[in-house]
This record gives sequence, structure tokens and C-alpha cells, in this order.
Amino acid sequence: MKKKGLYRDFFLFFDITIMLFILAALGIFVWFKGDIWILAIYFFLGLVAYMFTEYATHRFLFHLKAPKNRLFLMLLKHPTLRPPQRPQ
Repeated sequence: MKKKGLYRDFFLFFDITIMLFILAALGIFVWFKGDIWILAIYFFLGLVAYMFTEYATHRFLFHLKAPKNRLFLMLLKHPTLRPPQRPQ
């Protein structure tokens, strides 16, 4: 992987860009709302919950062993259910 555009490629990736815009919008809302401490607590609890759900999804869904049932195997390998591959 080339080093030159690494950070640009990461931060301009569509999902990351959307999450950064949402984070900025929520940060501005919290700043003007006034109840910063309670919202900060909720924010960090949300970060922890998001982290664990992402871990569980990755651990238990993406690292499944191949099922023996052909229907389940076909569902896992179906091309519309897989994310598109980015060209290198």
C-alpha cells in the first residue's frame, strides 16, 4: 500500500466522511445545547456500545465457518450481500 495518500484515502472514504459530518453536527448541537456533561456521558456510552456491537458483528458474522447447509452457504456467498471491492 502506498504511503502518500493513506490518510486522504481513509478520511475521504464515504462511510468515514459521513460519520465525521454526523460527529461534527452532534458536537455543534451539544455545544449550543448547554447540558454538556450529561450529553458527553451519553456520547461516550454510545461510543462504547457502538464499539462492542461492531466487534460482535465482525467476530460472529464475518468469521463464521462455512455452513454445511447449501442454502445458508449460498446466502453467505451471494454477490448482492457482499460489499463491493475497491480497485487497488
